[in-house]
Amino acid sequence: MNISKGIGSPQPVMNNRNIMGGKHIQCKERITKAVAEARGMLREERNRLGKQSFQSGVSAKLCNCWLIHVEAIHRQGIAWVSRARSRGVY
Repeated sequence: MNISKGIGSPQPVMNNRNIMGGKHIQCKERITKAVAEARGMLREERNRLGKQSFQSGVSAKLCNCWLIHVEAIHRQGIAWVSRARSRGVY
């Protein structure tokens, strides 16, 4: 039986002052993992497009824009989790 189930995190609590510390860590990890997957898919697509022809270079540039966009979402997501945690949401 897992005692920590009731406090919202199956992981051991990272910080005694904040009982939801584990949940915060998991949330950050989830965001980071999703971003890494998106980044990988965009890079593959950009490389595939870039090798085809000159015209597809435009699409490769678009992938670059999306990569920048994904990075921004990542930073924003991590900041949001940190703010939510400081307010006691997580």
